[in-house]
Amino acid sequence: MFRRLRGRASVLGPPITVGAVGLLLWEAVVRGFGIREFLLPRPTSIVEELADNWPVLRHAIWETGWIAVSGLLIGILAGVALAFLTTRFRTLEEGLTPLAVVVNATPIVALAPIFNAWFGITGTLSNQSVVIAVVFFPVFINTSRGLIAVHPDEIELMNSYAASKWTIFREVRVPNALPFFCQLPPVGGAPVGNRRDCGRILRWPSGSHWQRDHI
Repeated sequence: MFRRLRGRASVLGPPITVGAVGLLLWEAVVRGFGIREFLLPRPTSIVEELADNWPVLRHAIWETGWIAVSGLLIGILAGVALAFLTTRFRTLEEGLTPLAVVVNATPIVALAPIFNAWFGITGTLSNQSVVIAVVFFPVFINTSRGLIAVHPDEIELMNSYAASKWTIFREVRVPNALPFFCQLPPVGGAPVGNRRDCGRILRWPSGSHWQRDHI
């Protein structure tokens, strides 16, 4: 047990030490050179502001987290479900996959105004739609590739055992698609414009709501 704790300390000790020293130097430089708070705030000032505004930040974090998590789950489930469907109906796959590739290549800044116009800029539905779109198309494209890119010998072997299409799908295609699904690129966060989310809170310094006593 002590050996395990010593091993963890040897791994976590250096970065924690460097971080602590960096924060101390940061605090000392700001205090020593009299740097104004709005140019470079002290770490202690940041902690104080977080504590003072925590009730507002807590609701904003919850709102943003709900948008991100719900959009992520819906996008994954919808992408996987449609990939399963297009694998069963190849005509549908031939029609939808090129369209999905085109939409996936579209910058998010071009999609966000469309969803804002459809669902409103202050609601959560437009933000969730952006997250769903960002997640759905990569999931659909990669999962479809994995379900289709099965070696013909594996299909022939299963057919020789008189396996049904469902058995082939479950035992061959789905396991083959898992590496493609896990190789999905990181999904970036969608722009947020809700009145209660973190994006709104982070834009407060440009308005009149932020506490400016320290400036």
